Order: sequence, then structure tokens, then C-alpha cells
Amino acid sequence: MKTTNVKTAKNKLSEILREVQVEHVAIMNHGRPIAIVLGVAGQDLESVFGMAEDLTQLRVRYAKESAAKHPERALTRIRGDAATLPP
Repeated sequence: MKTTNVKTAKNKLSEILREVQVEHVAIMNHGRPIAIVLGVAGQDLESVFGMAEDLTQLRVRYAKESAAKHPERALTRIRGDAATLPP
């Protein structure tokens, strides 16, 4: 998997979109991954949305596992874009 930083991703988005059809690209911010760009050329829209649902389920599972390991970092609830930290 290739990596790039946010600034390069912004400036070379068209090039990255061509590259991800062959190999995934992780976008890094201050040395930490913040996104993965996956190529979906040739897939129908239903398949793409199905992949998104699978990724959402994976994120939920990861969040639950992370909250169990580090309860002091867990969010108690999320409303829209605002998150509330536990007291």
C-alpha cells in the first residue's frame, strides 16, 4: 500500500485516483493514517455502497473494542457532528 500526506493528496488528487485503481493509498497526517483511498472502477454502485456498509460495521466493531480497552477515551454519545466526552 502506498502512502501520501494530506497536502500531496490535495494537490495530486487526479493522479492518486488513477493510482488507486491498481493499489490502495493511505493518506497520512503528521505520520498517522487518516484515510485509505480504494479504487472501485468497474464496480456497480450497489457493490460500492455494500463495501461502505461493511466498512461502517468494521469501524463500529473497532470503536467498541477500543472503548473496552480504553474506557477513559470512549465517547458516551454522538449527536450529529458533536461528540460528548464522559465526565
